[in-house]
Amino acid sequence: MTDPIRPISSGGDPTGLSDAATRSMDDLLMLPTLTGKAPKRLLVMLHGAGSSAGAIVPAAVAWRLKFRSALTLLLQGPHAGSDGRRYWVDPAEYPVGAAAIAAAADAARSRIGAEQAAFGLPAKDTLVVGFSQGASVALEMTFAADLCAAITIGYAARLYRVPGEDDRSSGRIHLLHGGSDSVVPAVYGEIAYRRLRAAGAQVSLDLLPEEGHTVGQMLINRGTQHAMNSIFNRGENPPAAIAH
Repeated sequence: MTDPIRPISSGGDPTGLSDAATRSMDDLLMLPTLTGKAPKRLLVMLHGAGSSAGAIVPAAVAWRLKFRSALTLLLQGPHAGSDGRRYWVDPAEYPVGAAAIAAAADAARSRIGAEQAAFGLPAKDTLVVGFSQGASVALEMTFAADLCAAITIGYAARLYRVPGEDDRSSGRIHLLHGGSDSVVPAVYGEIAYRRLRAAGAQVSLDLLPEEGHTVGQMLINRGTQHAMNSIFNRGENPPAAIAH
């Protein structure tokens, strides 16, 4: 099942995004800051299963308008399906299990760490945004011994790990889930919230009854708002809270 991103409408190119400004490598797309200056923050985005880095460019465009001084990295899942689409877990290994998600998280964390070192942007200045299977990978990355990102935003996430007594999740985490999601039902978001909270995470959850699995403007707005509230210490829901 692919993970759609609803295109964000645009006229011309108000974002400053162009082919000349976009650096593409086998495992990522890199979008420069909108300020034209050295980046002050790293924004990392992980697509869903059966999608690609290129497919989430519309969502990245919307996010980077709020984080103009951020360098944006759109990571590409390492596994290609027969249709050429990308996956974080090899489709041959389906159904997806906790070990496969953990392996994908280790690889993604290593890739992010290399870019953090290259640009001198530490974990405290890193924001990770994941969609569906990419969100599951992003949540798993919060269980590393060393902090990978100060803030993690998960759209339609499922936490495959069942945290043990010694497991601890780091950074601030915000989950967003459509109540009408038929691909990853909202109950998985609630389970992820409870498991993360049990692991000591600073976690909150938005359940939006009218939203499905597609990430449109409403979910983009809610996600960017929570990220900006966390970064700039604005008043928001307590770290352990569910909003409807």
